[in-house]
Amino acid sequence: MIGAMVRLLHLVAVALGLVVVTASPAAADPAGPSDFRSEVTGLSPAAEGVEAEIRGGDSFLELTVAKGHTVIVEGYTGEPYLRFQPDGTVERNRLSEATYLNDDRRGAGITVPPAVRSADAGTPPDWQPIASRGTYAWHDHRVHWMQDASPGVARGQRVQGAYDPWRVPIVVDGASTEVQGTLVYAATVSPLPYAALVLIVAGCLAWFGRGSGLRIPVTVLALVALAAVVVGWADYRATPEGGGNPLLWALAAVALAAAVAAVVLARRSAGVGPGPGCGGRAVRVGPVPGPGPAQAGAAHRPAVRRRPRHHRRRPRRQRRRRLLGSHQRSDRLARLGRRRVVVVARLT
Repeated sequence: MIGAMVRLLHLVAVALGLVVVTASPAAADPAGPSDFRSEVTGLSPAAEGVEAEIRGGDSFLELTVAKGHTVIVEGYTGEPYLRFQPDGTVERNRLSEATYLNDDRRGAGITVPPAVRSADAGTPPDWQPIASRGTYAWHDHRVHWMQDASPGVARGQRVQGAYDPWRVPIVVDGASTEVQGTLVYAATVSPLPYAALVLIVAGCLAWFGRGSGLRIPVTVLALVALAAVVVGWADYRATPEGGGNPLLWALAAVALAAAVAAVVLARRSAGVGPGPGCGGRAVRVGPVPGPGPAQAGAAHRPAVRRRPRHHRRRPRRQRRRRLLGSHQRSDRLARLGRRRVVVVARLT
């Protein structure tokens, strides 16, 4: 059983290594914690075959175009930035400043080539294929907060100005439209209720888990690892393809596998469930019948209790006195028995 669990952990470790090694590099920096939430409210005017969505809180604007439609996304100065072809191919203009500025969440530390800065509206685009399924996500600085200082609104309120609503111009099959949305300064969440819940659960486990060994702590570890896998997978899926970190859920999955293996080993060592090789059938427990009555009787003999090592043997003089005392008691009992026989004989 232990060997099977070890092999299972080896397989999980190999799978984790493959996930880490074969993970494709991110097209842009991944989404991080943010105090803002951006939301798409729709296209104005409406357009068929185009869907827009915010991914990662406020980090990415994702556009999905159905086959048979041509869509061009305009950059920050009105130049063509992205082009969605009718066959699902997505292309990016190398001569657009947005191609370089959108590589970073804040657009900081980005150097735009001089040839791109000198390009004007009449310069032909230099298209580069970047996707092939009609879906692409990018850091659009028009949909998230770009300043270090907090906005002048209260928590939970919409950010005013250019963010109410924010606009990203696009051209769908030759018709101009806009992707519009709102940006909200998210409200703070107090950690006190969660800390109190953790303390209550820990106290209950400490009280009811007395004398249970490591089974209850390991079971709790398995549940926590399962919750970490769910949260990590949700966060990984919230980031567009190529921008997520697979370790968010892979490490938690390894911890979950190890905790489950520990629970199974603990139950096996405690004698719970059928033994290995039983196949779920009942197993006879007891002495194995032998070929003769002597072996059967020997199997049912009570076990001989051994004297503990810390018990010392009595000195020889004490043993001699004890033997003499037992002989004297035997003699007295014998004489008493003869007297009783004589008395009975006289009475009769």
